[in-house]
Amino acid sequence: MEIGVARTDANGVAFLDYRPTLDVAKQTILVESEASGIYAETAQTIEIQESAPPASSYNAAGIGLDDIRRAAPFALVGVVIAVWATYAFVLAQVLGIFLFRERR
Repeated sequence: MEIGVARTDANGVAFLDYRPTLDVAKQTILVESEASGIYAETAQTIEIQESAPPASSYNAAGIGLDDIRRAAPFALVGVVIAVWATYAFVLAQVLGIFLFRERR
């Protein structure tokens, strides 16, 4: 996988801006240079060791629920309890109707 093109300064030192995107502690990078003019073809392998966790590649924007984030679970539980209580009430009414018919 090609990760970019290096730039060289006046002294011939190559620089490559690289930000790791893989969650790996060690990465091996192979650097190859084609022959040009008086310079021969070269290849060099270097290993990069992670010293700190990499910074996130992007930051996700908030979805605007920070204000209700603490109360929302309790509200949801309240709604679920209310729905089940309604089902229980309706079931009790239907059962009462059937029992009342049997007594008549």
